[in-house]
Amino acid sequence: MKINVKGPIVDDMTGWVYDYFKMDSVYPKKLEKALEEANGEEITLEINSYGGMCVPAFDMYKMIRDYEGEVTAHVTAAVSAATFFACAANKTLMSDAAIFMIHNTQSMAAGDYRDMEKEADSLKEFNTAIINVYQRKTGMNADELQAMMDNDTYMSPQKAIELGFADGWIYGKPESNTEPVVAVAAVGQIIPQDKAHELFMKLNQIELETTEIDGDIVQNTDTINTENSETGGTDMNLEEFLAANPEAQAELNARIEAAKNEAAEAARAEGVANERERIKALDEIASGVTSEALTDAKYGDVCDAKELSYRAMLDEKKRMAQYMAEAISDSTPADDVAAQPAEDENPNAEADELAAIVNKQRGGK
Repeated sequence: MKINVKGPIVDDMTGWVYDYFKMDSVYPKKLEKALEEANGEEITLEINSYGGMCVPAFDMYKMIRDYEGEVTAHVTAAVSAATFFACAANKTLMSDAAIFMIHNTQSMAAGDYRDMEKEADSLKEFNTAIINVYQRKTGMNADELQAMMDNDTYMSPQKAIELGFADGWIYGKPESNTEPVVAVAAVGQIIPQDKAHELFMKLNQIELETTEIDGDIVQNTDTINTENSETGGTDMNLEEFLAANPEAQAELNARIEAAKNEAAEAARAEGVANERERIKALDEIASGVTSEALTDAKYGDVCDAKELSYRAMLDEKKRMAQYMAEAISDSTPADDVAAQPAEDENPNAEADELAAIVNKQRGGK
């Protein structure tokens, strides 16, 4: 049985977009279903992929390693994360015109130097996991593999076989020792998750114009010619077709509902993550604001850390202005203050009077 590993490696939440537009992709649920259908029989992985997301690829690497039957990989292009599939197989064979490429994991990050350091550390840990995969396949040491990944190493079939990433040739070793010319393309782009969900929402904001029925694309505005052995050809539009085929309507409704649920769950998860980050940022500036203001920012007049800092600055400015106004109001003009006691005044009179009062309260004289 053949299983295609073609196109970008994506997660389950993104894979539906590729399926919708009949584009090649590979994702965990798709591979899992194919392995279940194989039911332990010998399979061949036809690999032609420029890679993609690491975590889904890790998941599928384990699926192949855990599969009970014999797995052979036929490689046309195994680039980046697609190499995990080749390394998971029991036997990996290269086409005459093929390419094998390994490199460091990549990502995008934003923030201050601490965020960047954390991102770099996480990428190094991902590299370690990938090196584990390559070590098990090739027997090479970690430093050699890391150096190859640092250099974005592309390998011809001969080199991949020589280094142990592949076990041999699909069609047998070419008679000539001359390496075949292989055209190398850049790693392909993957549809981002947020764009996949955005596309889904736009598709559902308007009346469905196209849908897939039994493998065919049906246009809402066009007519459909359905062949019937009893009635002959019948022209009908999509609405009429669905009305006449309730099983097709049920399948369409199920697909739309499943996609909506996935989009809603993704939106909920994103909202929880954003709220967690907002609370964390507020707690980081807690020492610079009052507890009342912090509580209000979290649960009352909700705002983020930037807005709370601005509010605190304005409150402090108002408080200082009030303080200065009161200080000026309570001050005594310099002209009304005597530089020294008058000659006929006793500077100790007030002190003596206070002492007499205290002595009287104590029972003295």
